[in-house]
Amino acid sequence: MDKMIAKRILKLLYILCLFIVCLPVHVHAQTSGTVNQISEAGRGILFNDGWKFCGEDGAFAEASFDDSGWRSVTLPHDWSIENEFTAEAEAESGFLKGGTGWYRKTFAVSEDLSGKRFTIDFDGVYMNSTVYVNGVKLGTHPYGYTPFSFDITDELITDGTAENVIAVKVENEQPNSRWYSGSGIYRDVRLNVTDPVHVFRYGVQITSENLHQEYQGDTDTKVCVTVQNETDSVQRVTVRNTVTGPDGSEAASGSQDIEIEAGQKAVTEDHLSVFRPLLWTVDEPNLYRMKTEIICGGETADTYESTYGYRWISMDPETGFSLNGQPVKLKGVCLHHDQGALGAAAYDDAILRQIRIMKDMGVNAVRTAHNPASESLIRICSEQGIMVIEEAFDTFINPKNGNVNDYSGIFSQWIREDNQIIRPADYEMTWAEFDVRSMAERDRNAPCVIMWSVGNELLGNIEGDISGYRDCTFMLLDWIRRSDWSKLVTLADNLTSTQNGISQDAVKKSMQNQMDEAIMIAEGAIGLNYADGSAYDQFHAEHPDWPIYGSETSSALSSRSWYSTYGIDSRNHQVSSRISDKAAAEWGETAAQAWLDVITRDFTAGGFIWTGFDYIGEPEPWNGVEPGSVTGGQPSPKSSYFGAVDTAGFEKDTYYFYRSQWNDDSVTLHILPSWDKKEVKRFLGFTKVVVYSNAPQVELFLNGKSLGVKKYESFETEHGYTYQLYKKQPYYSWTVFFRSGVLSAKAYDEEGREITETTGRNVTATPSEAASLLLSAESQASGKGGLVYISADITDAEGNPVITDDRKIHFVLEGEGRILGTDNGNAADISSYRGISDTEAYRSTFRGKALVIIQAEGAFRLLAEAEGLPSAQIAGEVPE
Repeated sequence: MDKMIAKRILKLLYILCLFIVCLPVHVHAQTSGTVNQISEAGRGILFNDGWKFCGEDGAFAEASFDDSGWRSVTLPHDWSIENEFTAEAEAESGFLKGGTGWYRKTFAVSEDLSGKRFTIDFDGVYMNSTVYVNGVKLGTHPYGYTPFSFDITDELITDGTAENVIAVKVENEQPNSRWYSGSGIYRDVRLNVTDPVHVFRYGVQITSENLHQEYQGDTDTKVCVTVQNETDSVQRVTVRNTVTGPDGSEAASGSQDIEIEAGQKAVTEDHLSVFRPLLWTVDEPNLYRMKTEIICGGETADTYESTYGYRWISMDPETGFSLNGQPVKLKGVCLHHDQGALGAAAYDDAILRQIRIMKDMGVNAVRTAHNPASESLIRICSEQGIMVIEEAFDTFINPKNGNVNDYSGIFSQWIREDNQIIRPADYEMTWAEFDVRSMAERDRNAPCVIMWSVGNELLGNIEGDISGYRDCTFMLLDWIRRSDWSKLVTLADNLTSTQNGISQDAVKKSMQNQMDEAIMIAEGAIGLNYADGSAYDQFHAEHPDWPIYGSETSSALSSRSWYSTYGIDSRNHQVSSRISDKAAAEWGETAAQAWLDVITRDFTAGGFIWTGFDYIGEPEPWNGVEPGSVTGGQPSPKSSYFGAVDTAGFEKDTYYFYRSQWNDDSVTLHILPSWDKKEVKRFLGFTKVVVYSNAPQVELFLNGKSLGVKKYESFETEHGYTYQLYKKQPYYSWTVFFRSGVLSAKAYDEEGREITETTGRNVTATPSEAASLLLSAESQASGKGGLVYISADITDAEGNPVITDDRKIHFVLEGEGRILGTDNGNAADISSYRGISDTEAYRSTFRGKALVIIQAEGAFRLLAEAEGLPSAQIAGEVPE
């Protein structure tokens, strides 16, 4: 009997097992156990944590793939910066390879969110990205610099327990860039969880067309909202807009009722009256917030927030640029997107640091050379009061410098019908339209953006048919105007330069003129690259009704604190900073002359120096566009010499030259060279000493003895711009017989009263032997996961910098955090930017300085050791 019961039980168990096996099941990913839980609706949910990465290619899209052996990463992430420099790559892109990589993220979605719509926003992926959700291919996006989104609703499982997998394939097939691009998901990723009736992607546009007439009273603020209805029935909704001022108080509100057909979009236009809005300026960047609510069935279905600033701009062919009716000279810099040791990874803290350094230099404008910026840069510039020229492309339909995989192969391609990428409009379009409109629509409300640039040097360094370039320009301008009509349009023309042989090409010159004319038909402004004073004068004489500015100027070269040689040092691959305005690229000018060409001409609206920061790649005069190094085998130098600041964020002497010309809020007083006997180049015992200053008078001292007072002669242009010259140069100089000791300077006002608060190196002393290693932090982390920049300086016993005694430093991090990278600003140093682990790194100083970047998660301590010097340490923590 017992045996019979046992057999029946076994039979029942067998049948039950068969039944369970035959049930439909969800196949989940095999992961390391980290699963994000999405449990609340909302917009802009940061989706940077919990990703897995593999730097290989394979069949990795399926949800069932086991990625437990992959590396865990937190976005933003650039895999190229983790590589070793190699001569198998080319100098112009920094000797760092691209390749193919995969990212996967596993997450669950609460059952409470069933019926919601889910979209994922990528702010930038370099490049050729393909997105999958639970093994289903949604689509591709080729350009590495523009944002893109996918609706992932239909592929998600929303039962609260099932694991969903997003997989992203990234292909960086080189050569494709004239500078270091980085590789991977290098900008933020965000998730939006909304009701089916919601604001469309970048669907709020705010304008105040008559601000210049109304700003002292009731100011009409037009709000256009695109609402999307993703239900299968007609929806009647209320669109409510509320403006909040810089102090947080409500400034205006209004609402509109609309009816939206099933599966369609509708646009509302609301006019809000804001009384005496505070204007956005470079000194007071007042920001307003617009909250847009979609009310459906009495409930708030969606809340969309926008940032806006009240300001108006204009360009005049005789008087230049004006902001809010006030003439302003554009004191600008061009910036590539890399952050030195961090590569292309767009960390907020890194970008904020860069912009603050530029603002202290006196910069009031940035040109995003030569691609659309990250959302972080645009937001930070709006907050910091920095105007922006946002540039779309470096090329149209012909590759540059033989970069056969660059944007030229993408520009005219049509987006495939099966690509589910969210388009700016519901019709067929090319990638060029998609990308330029994505740029314009994301940033059209940002007060910092003053111009859209369709491209840079579009006829330079290319071969092939250029007959379509005029039409390309007109198309881009039309697409921009469909998305935004409130800003100027421009391009960067390098065919006017008297130092550029390409300007002699009659066919290209004719085509460039037609492209410039297209800009002027659109009431824009022409940017001139590397035009000297005579070129500005000639262009203005030929086109007296065209507003112009210097979109790229100078290209001066220097290595930080390199005084031991003159000019270009081919043996050490450095460029002298001794008199930093003497060395420039063959197509460029000295820093001083380039600025004088701009400031002395009222009709030239301003200039954008090449560049604010050094960047990885294009190490002129040792650049190369083919694989291999022009310096003899080693992948060196790997970064540029153009910047006023090096890749580590350490200021060069050129920084203080520009600060003396651009920063009117404080007095710059900076001596060069350093007073180290090993560095000071002498002729019959004499050397030239330069002081960069905006003080009306400066006195130089050697060992306490006055070497004389120098005084500027002041000048003013017809339209009120002022500048100062000493012997026709915008800086002071002395010829000094070298004696060891202390060289110092004092600044005085017009009446001869000493100015005691100055910025720069106003004292430089002959150092003794290296005795100390000094660690100092620039600031605290902004919060958990924020960045801390710590510099290491070699000094003598008196605290004087010893720039001739470079040593390898061993860094060890204790506590909560990780070392993201190290740097020293030396273009010829090809050691990896990365440490040997998250808590240990080595970096040699360059000219006595090195940098460590820490991502802090809590309290930490950094220890540093260098042979022959006492160890040093510094502690920090994340603020609550």
